[in-house]
Amino acid sequence: MSDEHLQGTGSAEIGRRLRELRLARGLLQQDLATAEISTSYVSLIEAGKRRPSPAILAALAERVGSSVEYLCTGRDQADVKNLQLELGFAEMALRNGSPGEALQSFSHVLTKTSTLSPDMLLRARIGQATALEKLGRLEAAVSLLHELADDPGLAAGSAQWAQVTVALCRCYRIVGDINMSVEIGERAVRRLDGLGLDVTDDHIMLGVDLVGSYYRRADFTRAHLLSSRLLAQAEQSQSRSARGMVYWNASLIAESRGQREEAIALVERALGFMAEGDSPRYLALLKAVHAMMLFRSGTGDLEQSRALLDQAKATLDEVGSVHERGDCEVNLAQVTMRLGRSEEALELAARAVDILSGENPGSLGAEALVTLGEAQLLNDRTAEGQASLHAAARQLRQLPRSRGVTAVYRYLGDVWHWHGNTGEAMRAYQEGLAAGGAGALPAPPQHRAVARAT
Repeated sequence: MSDEHLQGTGSAEIGRRLRELRLARGLLQQDLATAEISTSYVSLIEAGKRRPSPAILAALAERVGSSVEYLCTGRDQADVKNLQLELGFAEMALRNGSPGEALQSFSHVLTKTSTLSPDMLLRARIGQATALEKLGRLEAAVSLLHELADDPGLAAGSAQWAQVTVALCRCYRIVGDINMSVEIGERAVRRLDGLGLDVTDDHIMLGVDLVGSYYRRADFTRAHLLSSRLLAQAEQSQSRSARGMVYWNASLIAESRGQREEAIALVERALGFMAEGDSPRYLALLKAVHAMMLFRSGTGDLEQSRALLDQAKATLDEVGSVHERGDCEVNLAQVTMRLGRSEEALELAARAVDILSGENPGSLGAEALVTLGEAQLLNDRTAEGQASLHAAARQLRQLPRSRGVTAVYRYLGDVWHWHGNTGEAMRAYQEGLAAGGAGALPAPPQHRAVARAT
């Protein structure tokens, strides 16, 4: 340990640890004395009244069977090395699609906070929050992420700061609180702009995430403006993954404007960039987006959509979060129904509902129930199908207004309509319009009886 490090170490802490180790080994102060170290000097060190030199500290550490590192920091080097290995194992488990195993290891590492360096502590806390999100435990993840975001040790503009901010935006978007997601993203972008830092891939990812929240809020003008700015930054950075992410969002905006051919061209361009990156998860998610754009176009090849979703599923089953895996299963079920394979679609939809049965599934959980209900009706399981559709409506009524909620209500109304239940279809359409902010006007007197009946 350097003299500089030693000079920054509290004498009282060194003395306390030295005394604790001496007593634990049944030694007297005179047992630590040498020709160079008197008993009285040992006493002064233990009392925190003297700061030992590196040479004396090394001699005392040897006498009490410890290390200089432990006397100065309270961290034993062997323990630190073991925790570093466990932390690395946890991060590898997280990357390899074992969030439960990763969470267990991160949580164990965090029981040893006195032994962890600040960097290790931060990595473990971020890893724990990420594992909770992947397991679908969003409330716990959001709580930890807020603690991290408020930690003064997390430097604004750093890669870890961007990671925490993006995760917070994403979690709020999944549970349907789009306004909070936008607020966090906008605040972070303003802070970055104020710092005047060079733009990195992490900063672009933060902007991309904010574009996604604008899109979900149907704020397409802001989404387009920010997306254009990000594309210029991504082109300047020469990052293929960053450009892929920006083109990905640009494709969604184009689709929302009804420009389906342009949207498909943009998503295919994004795939070209992402295919050369090192994130199989993002590539799988983008393949699923491509598949559903082809599906929604009405003129796309359903077999191609199914093939893309199968490829995405193979990856997401390994490394995707609960929400991502559930979304892929829902999409697979919907495409498979349009291919006329209703029994297989029923199995896929049931699996989607099961995956999304945890806390806060958001509008996707309701969409999974609508998909299950549609598949049940197609398989002549009428009572079960109607029960699933009613359960979806109950879930939707608990969610805040958003574009996603309105879209699921539209799907719910369509399924009721396709199966001849006009009253339920009308109710779903009306509730969907209300969820989108289009409240109904009071009916005139001659129509109030009709309004009450529907």
